[in-house]
Amino acid sequence: MKRFPRTEVAGVSMPRMLMGTNWILGYSHTGAAADALIHERNDAAEASRDIIKAYLSHGVDAMMAPFGGSEPLRRGIRMAEEETGEKVILIDTPIIDVHDSAEARKNAEATIAESARNGAKFCLIHHSSAEQLVSKLHHTMDRLPDYLDMIRQHGMIPGLSAHMPELIVYSDENEYDVQTYIQIYNCLGFLMQVEVEGVRSIIEKAKKPVMSIKAMAAGRVSPYVGLSFSYATLRPCDMVTVGAFTPWEVHEDVEIAMAALEHRFPNLEGRSSPNKTVAGAVAGLAASVAFSVAIPLAVVAVDGHFSGNAAMTMPAPWWAFAIFGLVAGVISQLGDLTASLVKRYCGIKDYGKLFPGHGGMMDRLDAILFTAAAVYAFFTALGY
Repeated sequence: MKRFPRTEVAGVSMPRMLMGTNWILGYSHTGAAADALIHERNDAAEASRDIIKAYLSHGVDAMMAPFGGSEPLRRGIRMAEEETGEKVILIDTPIIDVHDSAEARKNAEATIAESARNGAKFCLIHHSSAEQLVSKLHHTMDRLPDYLDMIRQHGMIPGLSAHMPELIVYSDENEYDVQTYIQIYNCLGFLMQVEVEGVRSIIEKAKKPVMSIKAMAAGRVSPYVGLSFSYATLRPCDMVTVGAFTPWEVHEDVEIAMAALEHRFPNLEGRSSPNKTVAGAVAGLAASVAFSVAIPLAVVAVDGHFSGNAAMTMPAPWWAFAIFGLVAGVISQLGDLTASLVKRYCGIKDYGKLFPGHGGMMDRLDAILFTAAAVYAFFTALGY
């Protein structure tokens, strides 16, 4: 399998796609119902393990998260590493106490030490902490060098979560020991504090690589639109953080991103379910038409033979049954696809275990449920 392109941050080889964790930890940026769905699906370590393994299969081996309060996620990472033999590069984004006091400094150092114990390679001070240090008047971030030094002392590479785009500018102007930045960047301007082109200009001039986040505006744009925009407009040294709800979504997002980098259209054939192909759809429609004509002809022939009524005919022209077969075939596939989309939304592979390998009972009935109404309407129109 082709490995995802890489860049370098402070001498560390990094994939240009980073694993996001909002859709594992329950931060949908849409509402409580979506957050609850994420928790229901991905709270268990096994769920995060499967998502991480999907990323690792493409060479995406770096993850951004607030690891301090996420023990199930850390356990899922360890499980994925053990099962794949690959190491995940951790980018921690801790919230630290930045009040100007001895006690606050002690608290900040304890938080940074915890980040190191959790195995973080990069420690990027959370934007909610970093923005408290900003002096817009002087273009400085008071005491930031102290916290960056703490990060260095604990063996990690320092960085900055810069939701406020000016933080990148101030950091570069003052030559702070900031080796990479997190910046919100998407085509909608979602959660960005200035217009898209303004942030784009700041990223272009940044002295260090940028880790962009919210590429799909928390689901408000499709992966194709969001990822294509980000990879088309960011520099080759920059990265895009991509969260996923399921392992299948990971594979799709990686394909879209690879296509954007290779300037081609993504191969999304069978995107709702891996076994649904164009050839299969065409064959299904042809079979539906053939059987819709053949079965009434056979019924008339058999009934006429046993009743002795050789003049018996079909209740409608054969071509009417052919058209019905075509329409019913389309409706049948829509039912199948709808059931697959429901599974995708819920993050499940099968509806049940009654038919192992076949998706459960619902997968056997999805097409019938949709087609039954069409069959009823057709034969009611014929007077039956």
